[in-house]
Amino acid sequence: MAKRVVIVGAVALGPKVACRVRRLDPDAEIIMVDRDNLFSYGGCGIPYYVSGDVPELEELYSTSAHVIRDADFFRTSKGVDIMSRVEAVGIDRRKKKLLVRHQDDGKQESLDYDKLVIATGATPIKPPITGVDLPMVFTVSNLHSAKDIKDKISQGQVGKAVVIGAGAIGIEMAEALTDLWGVETTIVEMADHVLPTALGKNISKVAENHLVEKGVKVLLSDRVAKINGDPESGVTSVETGSGPLACDMVVMSAGIRPNTGLAKEAGLAVGLSGALLVDRNMRTTDPHIYAGGDCVELRNLVNGENTTMPLGSLPVGQGPQGHGHIFSADQVSQFHTVPAGIDVGIRGSHIPIHKQGSGETHGQTGFLCQRGVGPNSGGHDHHVTSHGPASGFHRSDAVFRVAIDFYHSIGEQNFYPLFNQMVFHDF
Repeated sequence: MAKRVVIVGAVALGPKVACRVRRLDPDAEIIMVDRDNLFSYGGCGIPYYVSGDVPELEELYSTSAHVIRDADFFRTSKGVDIMSRVEAVGIDRRKKKLLVRHQDDGKQESLDYDKLVIATGATPIKPPITGVDLPMVFTVSNLHSAKDIKDKISQGQVGKAVVIGAGAIGIEMAEALTDLWGVETTIVEMADHVLPTALGKNISKVAENHLVEKGVKVLLSDRVAKINGDPESGVTSVETGSGPLACDMVVMSAGIRPNTGLAKEAGLAVGLSGALLVDRNMRTTDPHIYAGGDCVELRNLVNGENTTMPLGSLPVGQGPQGHGHIFSADQVSQFHTVPAGIDVGIRGSHIPIHKQGSGETHGQTGFLCQRGVGPNSGGHDHHVTSHGPASGFHRSDAVFRVAIDFYHSIGEQNFYPLFNQMVFHDF
């Protein structure tokens, strides 16, 4: 009897999991459920659509051959069914049923599953600021909001804008508004430097100086206390600790919150961040339910603490690799630890660090990397010696470089004791 995999979410992780499962099991029944009608798109490309670097919205959800990835595409090309504008509202773990509600008519139904994948992503945070719900206040949450922002700018309705938050999305949106459209843009950041979760204060100064050189005003250690305007005319100004700023548009980029309400109500374990806890195979505390992407908590390689990592590159790797474990652990690549090996990296390749000339690995465990052991992996490990990356090393993630540099700077005898305690969640 064919197994049924139900996937909640069809933006980044969901389609990757669906296609991977289809390759591994041609007979499986695969259903994706999503409350939107746009699927499998690159959310990281939204600022570049707003800027005009990506001229058409459809390019964000099209293949390299310019075929739109809609429900028909997934059904005919991938053998995957998509239930669009359908929201998952409950999980009956004992009966292995997912309760869904059709948004157009309110009809509810239950879907049986053998395996369930939660790919619900995250929601932009709206700070409790007066005026946050006024017209012309936007979050960068999906393609619909991207289109709304670009339409307002292209219609000449925006001369000045305020971006709340100097994270990656905030900076990219400031660039988009300033570079092509010539909108006078101010970033307001409550931390004392830009990119506060990614960079230290000193190196972030390089990014800040570049923003200023390109005409973006940057207010640090400041915050927006109120957004002024009315429901008819929209935004007129914001009030900050430095004084009022006139503006026609406000873009909120004050962080995200993982969408885990569905999972928490079902009794699945969450971490301190509110995101789901998963093991090395992306399993939740229910062995029949998997999760990944922005709604899960991962172990930070550098400090050993769990954290959310809302990066578009992670679900791309988690989908085909970690979730390939759903049916056949012995046939696919897995996220796993290796006794006597340290893994460095966030996605892509298992990288045991070798002692030069010894041919032996040292240390114990690492974080969220994988060794290729499946039919599509080629069975390759990618090694890093004390002289740097070997020819098989094909990732350029900054964390790889940081870990390797750190290894060289403090020495082997100091490096391994720090990293030996980094372990995965196991249930």
